[in-house]
Amino acid sequence: MAQISARRAATQERLLDAAMEIIAEHGTEAASVEEISERAGFTRGAFYSNFDSKDALFDALIRREAERRVSEARQVLADIQPNTPLDELLDRAVRSFFSTHPSDTQAAIVHTEMRLNAVRNPELRASYLKLNGDIMALIQDLIETEAERQGLRLLLPVSKLWSVLDGVFENIIQTAVIEGHSPSSEESYEQLTLVLRAVIAPK
Repeated sequence: MAQISARRAATQERLLDAAMEIIAEHGTEAASVEEISERAGFTRGAFYSNFDSKDALFDALIRREAERRVSEARQVLADIQPNTPLDELLDRAVRSFFSTHPSDTQAAIVHTEMRLNAVRNPELRASYLKLNGDIMALIQDLIETEAERQGLRLLLPVSKLWSVLDGVFENIIQTAVIEGHSPSSEESYEQLTLVLRAVIAPK
């Protein structure tokens, strides 16, 4: 892929940030190219010189958020030493999970909207599923490598464990947005820690 200029990259970032705000406010269907462009401080021409369509922008937004979260997960799990106490490992694991998911109200709404958009739009569905699979593969590798180093075994395959945690977190997200507080609350950490503790055992 050709390297884009710093100016072009900055323009795309502003458009993506504007899209995040508008999707959170109005949803993906109501988010228009005109409104996204205006919010970012650009014209329609600037939009279309960077993205072929609104769906192309949504695809880039999914990709950007996925890459950010995988990077953050790697940082959280970095530098763990062998024989780290289980409580610290669980804390790191839960923080790693949270880093791959939305941690504020705006991001939580956009996360839900983009999933719904993938359900409605077959073209975005394939991209969404591929990126989700890429994240799962990276996280699976991180978790399995760390479990082996620490002499632990998982009572569920990582893919199944991730589905369980994802289901718990989806409920946390929806409840948090409805109640008007952050998804990354102390109660949320406690719920996910309890799930992890139940499926981790020494070898």
